[in-house]
Amino acid sequence: MSAIDKFWKCPEQFRRERYAGERAHIRASSLFGRAFHSALAVNFEAKIHTLQDLPLETMRDIAGGSWTEEKEKEIGRTEIVWDRKENDLQQGVINAIVGVGAQPGYMQVLAPTVQPVAVERWLEVPTRYGFPMVAKVDLEEVSGEIIDYKTGAKKRNQKELDGSVQATGYCWLKAEEGNPATGFRWHLAVQTKTGKQSYQELTTSRTKPQTDSFERLLETTARTMRFYWETYGPEGTWPGASEAGWWCSPTGCSFWGTCPWRGGAK
Repeated sequence: MSAIDKFWKCPEQFRRERYAGERAHIRASSLFGRAFHSALAVNFEAKIHTLQDLPLETMRDIAGGSWTEEKEKEIGRTEIVWDRKENDLQQGVINAIVGVGAQPGYMQVLAPTVQPVAVERWLEVPTRYGFPMVAKVDLEEVSGEIIDYKTGAKKRNQKELDGSVQATGYCWLKAEEGNPATGFRWHLAVQTKTGKQSYQELTTSRTKPQTDSFERLLETTARTMRFYWETYGPEGTWPGASEAGWWCSPTGCSFWGTCPWRGGAK
């Protein structure tokens, strides 16, 4: 699912990563989200069978270890840009999971409301466009809803979720699989740079016309990718991002310094 979003944000960045095999650098702060996901996966995998969350002290250790594991996956593979201190990030993951002081963590606020039936399951559906649609779903709930975890420094709103292509795509995949989702939830862990943290739960659903529109987006994406491939090839420069996009910037794109459209290659 992320491939569609990345392609429309910047076809050239998509080409360099997916076809040319270039590895972008990764910001250390982005490992925060991965470690958060990884720690929750351990808890919810166990909860499928036990019907209860793991103890907080166990989750404290799991959260700290998840940060270390995610960091070590990148060492030697790509450059890590340390935009925040490592100890602060690791402690931030722990705090987001189990809380700190009077501030509760995800385990106290949202985890008790969840009963999973599947965790980090890969969905794969064949399409008529020459490639399968593949996505990893964070969690599928006993209610039939999909739960997707998000982390960040600011809250999100209902309008963002209602317009989320990811949510529509996941609901389309589940419908194509023959097991339609009853809804889609964001579980958001918000943590500011000052350490203040809060949690949100936002819920949406998708109608048949909305999932049909996703299939049209899928077709348009496939046709456009094929056109770029046939016109420019895998080594030629593809169109770049709109200058209006925040991601087309030195902080938003790790290829900025060598970008043929903007940035350091000018």
